[in-house]
Amino acid sequence: MSFPADPTPNPPVSASADFSGPIRVILAGRVTLERTLRRDPEVELIRVQTPLRALGELAQPMDDASPRATVIVLAGGALPEGHEEAFVEAARSLDPAVRFVVSLDDPLGQAPPPLDLVVTASTTVEQFRASLADRPAARPERESVVSPETDAAPIPDPDPDPNPALPRQTEIPDDAKLVRAILTGRDVASAAMEQLRRRTGNASLELQPEPTARSCARLAHRGHALGYLCDEARRTDPSELKVHALWLSHWIALAEQQRQLREAAFTDSLTGAWNRRYFDRYLENCLAEAARNRQPVTILLFDVDDFKNFNDQHGHAVGDEILRATVRLLKTCVRPEDRVCRIGGDEFAVVFYQPDGPREAGSSQPTSIFEIARRFQKRVQTEEFRVLGTCSPGPLAISGGLATFPWDGRTPSELLGAADRLLIESKSAGKNAIRYGSGVLCCDDSSRC
Repeated sequence: MSFPADPTPNPPVSASADFSGPIRVILAGRVTLERTLRRDPEVELIRVQTPLRALGELAQPMDDASPRATVIVLAGGALPEGHEEAFVEAARSLDPAVRFVVSLDDPLGQAPPPLDLVVTASTTVEQFRASLADRPAARPERESVVSPETDAAPIPDPDPDPNPALPRQTEIPDDAKLVRAILTGRDVASAAMEQLRRRTGNASLELQPEPTARSCARLAHRGHALGYLCDEARRTDPSELKVHALWLSHWIALAEQQRQLREAAFTDSLTGAWNRRYFDRYLENCLAEAARNRQPVTILLFDVDDFKNFNDQHGHAVGDEILRATVRLLKTCVRPEDRVCRIGGDEFAVVFYQPDGPREAGSSQPTSIFEIARRFQKRVQTEEFRVLGTCSPGPLAISGGLATFPWDGRTPSELLGAADRLLIESKSAGKNAIRYGSGVLCCDDSSRC
C-alpha cells in the first residue's frame, strides 16, 4: 500500500499562539466532541488512536497550511494514570504553546493535573473556543467544566456549602446525569449506583444478581427480575432500601428500553443485519476516520443471483429464510470488526475496515478481504438450504463488487457507485462472480485472480 509521502514539518510554534483563529485539534481516542468541532470551519480535526500518535501528529502536521495553534483532546482513560506529567512535558518540547483538554462523559468529572480543562459531549464550539482563549498558563485552584449547565470559567464560592454531602447549586441534577448516561450508551446501573452511594452516604451498597447479604431488596420491572440491591454493612433501613431498589429498577428498565429502540432503529428486522440507515452513517464516519489515519476501507456489494425466481417458485416465506441464512453464513466468514448490512431487497453490503490495522504481522487487509469474499461465495454455493427441499432450481450463487477507498472512490457515494458498477459487470459476465476495482490491485498484487 502506498500513500503520499509525509510533508516537511511546520516550524516550531511560539508559546503565545493565537487560539481565537484557525486551530488544529488532535483527538486521541474516542472523543464525543468530534461532531461538534466539525461545525467550525476554522478547526482542522485529526483523529488518532493513542496519545503517542498524538505526539507524532504534533511533531509532523499534515501540510504547511495547517494552523499553528494546536489543541490535544484526550478521551477519558486514553492516558494511563500517572503519565500526565511526562506526556505534557513531551508535547511541550515539540510545541510550547500546545493546549491540553480531557473529554469526559460526566460534566462534573475532574481531570488530573496538568490536564486541567474538561469538556463533554454537550460542549458547544463557542464554549470550547472561549475556554481556550480564557485559559491561563498555570492550573487554577478549581477545575473548570465546560458544558451548557456551567460557565466556561470557575464560579466563585464565597460561602462554601457546610454540608458537602448535599448537591451544590452548580451541580447537574442526578436524573439529568442518568438521562445523559442513557443517551450516550453508558452503563446506567453503575452510574445510578454511584449516585445512590453518594446520596445515602453508604458506600457498602452493591447491585448483585443474587442476594449476598442479610439486608437486600429485590429489583424487578413488570415481573422481570433485575437483581438485588444489597447492603453489606446494614447501614440503610430495609424500608428505605426497598425505595432505592424501586428507583434503581425504573432506571435500569428505561436504559434497556432505550437500548432496544436504538438497536431496532439501525437493525434489519428480517435478517438481523445492520440496515441502510446504519450503513450510510457508518460508512461516512468510517471514510472520514480512514482519511485522517491514511487507511484503506473496502466495501463488498452483492446480491443473490436470480433471487426473484426463488420467490416466484417457493413464495416469499422461503425467500425470507434464504436471506436470513445468507446473513448467517456471511457472519461466519467476516471478521468481528466488519459490518454486515442489508441495504435493500436481496442486496447486501459489507464494510471492511480495521482502524488498528491488520492483526497478523505481514498480513494485507485487501488480500484477506478478497479471500473472505471468495470463501463466502463458495459457502453459499455449497450450502444446502433445507427450506428449498428437493424442488430447488439449483444451487444458490451471489454476484458482487469490491471497491476500496481511496483508489476506487473518496466519498461514500463514489465508493458505493464503484462497487455497484463492479456488481453489474459481474452480472453481465454470467453471474456467480465477484469483480474488484483498482484499489485491491494497488494494495496487493497477489489478489489478482
